[in-house]
Amino acid sequence: MKDCKNMFKKKGVGFYGRPWSMEQRKLLFQWLKRRGLNCYMYAPKDELKHRLLWREPYTEHEAARMQSLIEAAQEQGVEFVFAVSAGQDMVFSSAGDRLLLQQKLRQVAALGCCSFALLFDDIDPCMCQADRDIFPSLAKAQASVANEVYRELGQPSTFLFCPTEYCSSLCSPSPGQSQYLLTLGQELLPGIGVVWTGPKVVSQELSATLLEEVEGVLRRRPVIWDNLYANDYDCRRVFLGPYTGRAPGLMARLGGLLLNPNCELQANFIPIHTLGSWFQSELQICAHPEHTGTETVAALGDRQGPPEGSYSPQEALELALLDWVVEINQQALETEEAGSRPMALLTLEEAGSGPTEPLTSKEARSSPTAPMIPEEARSTPMTPVTLGEAKSPPTAPVTLEEAGSAPPVLLALAEDRSSLTAPLTLEEVRMLVELFYLPYHHGPQAQHLLEQFHGHLLCDPGPKGTWGSCFGWCQSITAPILLGGDAEPWARRGGLFGELQALLPVGNSCDLFYHPPPFFPSSQVYLLRPLLPLDKGELYRMCRESLDCDPKVAEILAAHPDLLGDRLLGSFLSLSPEYTFVLEDEDGSRGVFCQVSGSDRQQLNFYSKLGFVALPVAWGNSPGTLLLGRLL
Repeated sequence: MKDCKNMFKKKGVGFYGRPWSMEQRKLLFQWLKRRGLNCYMYAPKDELKHRLLWREPYTEHEAARMQSLIEAAQEQGVEFVFAVSAGQDMVFSSAGDRLLLQQKLRQVAALGCCSFALLFDDIDPCMCQADRDIFPSLAKAQASVANEVYRELGQPSTFLFCPTEYCSSLCSPSPGQSQYLLTLGQELLPGIGVVWTGPKVVSQELSATLLEEVEGVLRRRPVIWDNLYANDYDCRRVFLGPYTGRAPGLMARLGGLLLNPNCELQANFIPIHTLGSWFQSELQICAHPEHTGTETVAALGDRQGPPEGSYSPQEALELALLDWVVEINQQALETEEAGSRPMALLTLEEAGSGPTEPLTSKEARSSPTAPMIPEEARSTPMTPVTLGEAKSPPTAPVTLEEAGSAPPVLLALAEDRSSLTAPLTLEEVRMLVELFYLPYHHGPQAQHLLEQFHGHLLCDPGPKGTWGSCFGWCQSITAPILLGGDAEPWARRGGLFGELQALLPVGNSCDLFYHPPPFFPSSQVYLLRPLLPLDKGELYRMCRESLDCDPKVAEILAAHPDLLGDRLLGSFLSLSPEYTFVLEDEDGSRGVFCQVSGSDRQQLNFYSKLGFVALPVAWGNSPGTLLLGRLL
């Protein structure tokens, strides 16, 4: 968990940063400012001098880039929090290590940074012998280091600490009874904020009840480090849905909130946009405490509906979708005019797999007993701010016709769609979001797809029974690996693809749907379906036309046209049709595919005679494997 940005001012809501380029970060800072977010925490685990080589100071060139980044954030009114993750090999009792840590942070302070964080997450909880001789516990050792650094830096207004037990699932036996957390609450100086991810590393919901327990043991309101959108645990997943699952009025119980993002910068437009809407709603609640009672901070299990005027994830998503369509098409238009390829969406390879960056909020030091709000909100009530000058959030999906104030780039969406650079429509972007929604939820269209697919599996008849029989057999085979309700989202490999695969009678193969992302974004639609009886004739024709034989054999085959097809394919099509699939595009072109070892010359010769060609894509995990395909 590293790299955050955007906190309240004085109760921050911010973002946790990844190893993006300078230009990408500048764009991020603009997004944060536009949505009223105010903090960015720099803590990319892939940066060697943040974690592995934390003792080494930045070179002159590196320091200049860091200073430029700090200044770029400050120009947008975004607080820059510099974090160090030293816990993997730090000797807490070593005067030398303590001095090097302080020198590293003082170097960054000299570049203009005023906010800092020490991160001790994801480390071995066992201390070395030298530390065990000095400190009675890990918590005592970490608190000693944090307090010393905090004092040496002049007790900055923002100084965050990430504990080794940073969520309920990592506490033994519970947060309220964790000796580690109890010790930290007692030992850490009051001005040091402690970050917390919630019930789990990636928490589906955050409730006031849990926060009360954590606040009690830590003796301070926690700063939530929200991993809802973090996708560095599975490069095949990306999360584009609205910020949700956080109880209304929650900010009053927090010292701040950091949102960990997708690794791919452009995928964070809707997370940032909807987080901004949530934050503005929370500010309004803080500015009008007389309008909120205990029901607004009740646990999410109390399903009585949100108070009137509170944050609505669906309404926030609709507003974000409208703005994202404009953003995507504007970037595509600018890129096309510049003569280069569209950059509307980055592929996974282009974006890399760096660490995550959260949005955060900090609490004012002046009054720890009452909910803190930014200075502006104390004098002037703040209302939710939206982009696109929308006067009221829509309650249903917005069509282009309904969006009367849409700019020209939206009005052009009905134009010719044949070009690869044609503008994306609102419904196309909506489909993208619903297919790549949230760690624990699919969008409505994706959910419908799953239900429809499941229904076909159980009901569609086949020549040897139904898919249902195969599904039952497969389910019995894979039962040991099916997920429980409390599993972290990385256990569900591949997200929607993983769930579709779990419905197929293919055992527990983990990479059935694995394929690299496209080089260019595309709205091309393909249909993947089971082999139908009418496809048999096409396959048999392929076998006949590909055969090069002497006249006698040709004479026999002419008298018995299905002989070769029966010999090569018949047993598969008759006995196991449920294992055969056809891919069909929008024009009706159909294709079949197979995987062959590059060293198997006999198979390669056979399939080449059938018209198969090697596809120029990476396939599978074993070297030398080729994916062959041909149209039917």
